Amino acid sequence: MQSYRAGETSVYVIKVGDFKASLSQQLNVLEKDWQPKYRDLFEGEILSPSNCVLVRSAGSVVVVDPNDFALTFPPQVYPSSDYKVPPDLVTQLEDISVKPEDVTHVVITHAHYDHYAGATRRGDSGKYELTFPNARYYLGAADWESPVVKEELQQENSGAHNSLGVLQEQGMLELVSGSKILDSSVQIISAPGESPGHQILEVQSSGQTFYCIGDLFHHWVEVEEPNFNVTWADPKQNGVSKRMLKQAASSKNALVVAGHMETGRIRKKNDETFYWEEEKSSQ
Repeated sequence: MQSYRAGETSVYVIKVGDFKASLSQQLNVLEKDWQPKYRDLFEGEILSPSNCVLVRSAGSVVVVDPNDFALTFPPQVYPSSDYKVPPDLVTQLEDISVKPEDVTHVVITHAHYDHYAGATRRGDSGKYELTFPNARYYLGAADWESPVVKEELQQENSGAHNSLGVLQEQGMLELVSGSKILDSSVQIISAPGESPGHQILEVQSSGQTFYCIGDLFHHWVEVEEPNFNVTWADPKQNGVSKRMLKQAASSKNALVVAGHMETGRIRKKNDETFYWEEEKSSQ
């Protein structure tokens, strides 16, 4: 777990697992466009974290992208055959004295299962219940209305049915269009492209800014190369959202927390291009 602080706000990056991935399969990039600059990245596998985030401010306790690693990543993508999966999200939260009932808001950046699988859990009765019983859950409205999610919600025992469906049935799911202020220092901002309703979280405290960006970027190479996008994203929407975030994050010297990257900052060069700078934890 990594922790960062600004004024009365603390940001914890909680890694619930690591997995192997292939950029050559994930990104819509021809070999001629990544040779020779990124050969080492594209010819082999990369190791990616699965991150959840806790933002604790004076007015709220916010969980971003609650994942259950064991439900979303099969053993064949673990870093090695003897890889030991870290403790689950709830256990790691308890290590920093945050109980499930303390959480006030849960922000799901987008409706991909590895970003909300831990929003519910099976109770003693066998039924699924809210992991954070006192929290309001926030999802982009366009994701909820997407044909993919609608189909998954109709499938009994699907991840969407057992998580998003339960949140909706219990009246704890709020669908967000555009921006949404959660408290005086925390707001949700629309950033579509990865999915139709993809959204990010902006935290401002004591003159410092944090962004929790979900899957707006999957790897730092996308920060450097504006035309590199994952194959399933809408490239036009994704491009607009990425440009927005790069300009804002670089101008504010913001800390950027992504779902599958090490925490860092986006820097702007004199020639108006951008690059990623990894940040060291305060712990």
